[in-house]
Amino acid sequence: MRWVFFLLLLVGALALVGSDCDQALFAPISCEDQADCEIACEELCALGGEEVMSAECDANGFCDCLCMPAQ
Repeated sequence: MRWVFFLLLLVGALALVGSDCDQALFAPISCEDQADCEIACEELCALGGEEVMSAECDANGFCDCLCMPAQ
């Protein structure tokens, strides 16, 4: 019965790794102002070989980044 659990766990992990989802799991990026957010988003998007589409420092002090594929 244990092998069924591990098999399902392996299939789930492979599905996550192989998915085309653009969302990634990152810790929230804190920001004090818009300039901080833009710099953080540039670094984050560059990790995936992408460019910043938008970067906004929200009212809670966290940065919302949207990346797009580099052209």
